[in-house]
Formats: sequence, structure tokens, C-alpha cells
Amino acid sequence: MSSSPGNNMVAARRGTTVVELLVALSILSLLMALLSPAVMQAREQARRAECSNKLRQLVAAAHEHHAQFGKFPVDSNDVPVPLQPGLTSPVSMQARLLPFLERDDLFAQLSLADQFHYSTDGPPTSVQNSALLGVEVDSFVCPSDSAPAGGVSYRVCAGTSPGVHQTIGIPPPDAALSGMATGAGRRLSSVTDGTSSTVFFSERLTGDRNAESYNPRRDVVTNIHGSGPLPFKSAADGVVACNLTWGQVQTHASFSGSTWLVWSYQSTMYNHVLGPNSSTPDCANGDVGIDLGAFSARSNHGAGVNVALVDGSVRFVSETVDLTVWRALASVAGNESVSGF
Repeated sequence: MSSSPGNNMVAARRGTTVVELLVALSILSLLMALLSPAVMQAREQARRAECSNKLRQLVAAAHEHHAQFGKFPVDSNDVPVPLQPGLTSPVSMQARLLPFLERDDLFAQLSLADQFHYSTDGPPTSVQNSALLGVEVDSFVCPSDSAPAGGVSYRVCAGTSPGVHQTIGIPPPDAALSGMATGAGRRLSSVTDGTSSTVFFSERLTGDRNAESYNPRRDVVTNIHGSGPLPFKSAADGVVACNLTWGQVQTHASFSGSTWLVWSYQSTMYNHVLGPNSSTPDCANGDVGIDLGAFSARSNHGAGVNVALVDGSVRFVSETVDLTVWRALASVAGNESVSGF
């Protein structure tokens, strides 16, 4: 049956109503709300995979260094220089890996005899390498971290004790629990706990670079008010000290990880005093020294961190990992049993 001319005119004039438009927008908004977390999750998984690849490349570079020089970096005695008051030396392991990360151009500009200064309220300064402090090296930056230009997300494991083992006289049993970070340049033969169960590198979020604001995920408390100097000679000391920081006005360092140049806890090392992404804030006792404290592995990857083992493999370790296991992974010769990570 043919339609009348009047019906055809009505059909030609009919369009989308306001109600239909609102329904369509509501459905579109719902779909976007459902898809957005999935898209964000996929992006973070890609960033985490990229992070893993960068850590794997760092270990590979360290092994190339070992093959060429018979040891991993660092060795502060390769360029003897008198230590000046208020300065620290030498340059970092990361800086010495530049030739093995296809950055020979940058390494050629580097003075290994440099000495640095850093404080709780500002970024490090350099005597001879000041032009390199703000140079970004992509190999050192996690894509999930908001690192500054010249910053470093990937750090060398220094062990389980809250200090530099060779310098503060840590007594047994923690004296045996040093990590891959050593000023003497560690040899592969010294990793008697096994290369597949010893952490070489992990990640730590850089400081927020705001001295006026304390961010417990990124910054380091440097003065524990009212406590007086603490011994900081065991992991247990570090846990007790950092737990004292809750609910206090914090004196803190906001420039942690601001440069890949400096060989220090504030820049390129970390330890396993606290667990990964620990809810207990990191702290260092400024009354004793800025390099005595807890400097933990932390990431924006969710419920854990990436770690690169000495054998070159990379694992994602949950933040719920048993603390005993986590600490055992940090030592090179602790003779601990490691499983379940």
C-alpha cells in the first residue's frame, strides 16, 4: 500500500529527539567510564614492561663492564683525589656504565675525579660536572616516574643495613649483608648467594623537589625530632627510627634521585631495610649522616616493584613479600634461603 504525501513529509522532517540524544550520550559516557580503567591499566602494563627492559639493559651493561675490567663499577681509587670537607666522592655506578649504554659521548665529557655536595633542602651541586647535572639519560628513568631532567629512577642495591658497610663499622650479623653497591668494585665471584637470588638494581621514585612540602612516597625524613642520634647499625634500627616519624613535622630531603652522577643513597643507591612500597616512610638520621637510614624500593607500578637480579633476569616483586625474603634478596653473601618471591 502506498503512503500518502502527508506521511512522507512527516517522515522527511523527523530527526533525533532531545531524549534520544541524551540517551545516546549517557550510553557513550557509560562506555567511556567502563573502558577508561582498562585503557589506563594497559598503558601502565606497557610502562612496566618498558621499565623491565631498561633494568635488564642495566645489568647487561654492568656485565660488559665486568668482562672488560674484571669487576663491576664503582672503584673510587681509580682516580685518586683528596676528599674535601662537605663533599662526597666518587661518581656513581650508573655514570660509569654510560659507555656500555651507547652513551660514549656523554661519558667523554665526564670527570671521574669530581666531588659533589648535596643537602636536605636542595639538589646536588658538582665541582667539575655541573653541565651534566641536568642531562637526561633515558636508560636511567622509569616511564612511570616523574623524574626531573638528569634524574634517576634505577638504583643499585646496597644490602640490608641502613648505611655504607665499609664506612660505619656495622657489627655482625649485618656486616655480612652488604649488596651489589660497593666502592671497591664488586667481582662476580663474591656473589656467593647465587646470581639468580641476588638483586642488582631496583627502582625508587624520585623526590618531589619541593622543600616546602613533604611527600612520604618520594621524600626522605632527615631529622627525627626529639629522638637524638640513633645508632642506625642494623635493619631493625632503621625500622624503629622510621616509625618514629609518624605524626611529626618533618625535616626532609625532597631532591632524592635528582641526578645520576652522585654515588650516594640520596641519588643512586637504595637498601632493603623496609619492604617495597613500604607504608613506613623512608628516613635518614641527619644528626649522624645523610647516608644512614632507610632508602626503599618504590614505584608507581601498583602493588610492587621491578627488580633486576644479578643473572640479568627481571622480576616483579609484590609489596606483600615477606620482609625476611626481601632482605635475603639484597645480600650477596648472607647465606640465606630465598623462596616465594
